[in-house]
Amino acid sequence: MDHAHNDYLEFAAELGLVGSVLLFGLIQAGLALMVDGINRMGRTRDRYLLLGCAGGVIAILFHSLADFNLQIPADALVFATILGLGLRIRNSAVTEQNQARRGEPRQNEL
Repeated sequence: MDHAHNDYLEFAAELGLVGSVLLFGLIQAGLALMVDGINRMGRTRDRYLLLGCAGGVIAILFHSLADFNLQIPADALVFATILGLGLRIRNSAVTEQNQARRGEPRQNEL
């Protein structure tokens, strides 16, 4: 057996306790930002995309309790892509909201 069948234990063994807490703390912070974005947005297409990204991240993290899927490069890449897309959607929505409050034109209206 080369890997623990739990990504959290695997990362703790490889990175140490401090490294794994930092890694999963950053992932948790990204997930918290996505949930904040879901709560801020109205019923828009971006809200549902963000909800899907957050659901995907949660599903992969839940699956990591019983398997070492983040040790597989393709799965880790999909996880990073979903997390990155979710954060990008959230940040663009927050930027648009801030511009609307200040009365600035949207970027695609310039």
